[in-house]
Amino acid sequence: GKKDCENGADEVGCPGRFYCSPNSSIDWVSPEQLCDHVKDCPHGQDECGTCDMGPLSSSEFLIHNRIVLFSTGLAGLLMVVLNVIVGVECYKSEPTYQPGILDRILRLQVVSYDCLMGVYNMMIAVAALVLKSRGPYCLSDQSWRSSIYCSSLGVLFSVSSHG
Repeated sequence: GKKDCENGADEVGCPGRFYCSPNSSIDWVSPEQLCDHVKDCPHGQDECGTCDMGPLSSSEFLIHNRIVLFSTGLAGLLMVVLNVIVGVECYKSEPTYQPGILDRILRLQVVSYDCLMGVYNMMIAVAALVLKSRGPYCLSDQSWRSSIYCSSLGVLFSVSSHG
């Protein structure tokens, strides 16, 4: 046969190659193409597994740290509940002087944007759990980032943080 590997080995198992599928000798990439944020393998396997994505995320999960995931969801829930309570109290209050009316409007505005940020936090936690249930995050990263759901969360974040 044709000698394709420097060490004369069969195609599968050539040193210096990452095989996209364990049973394939056709789909492979060089080590320089691993974890470069470009999916060179047909299903993005070269961006999965051992890629370091920072302390909070990983190639397996959108939010890797369980404490951060739980805290994000809980903080979002508390933000919504507490801001609804404060908003209702503020709305029911009757200002007795002109500056009080403006103060009430401004407080309701802040409460509304803070409540939206709580919704955003809860939805990010939900998205992390949904993506986790679909398998390794690295395989759905591109479709997640280009989805209407992710785009909507981006708009929600922008509105709630810039109010």
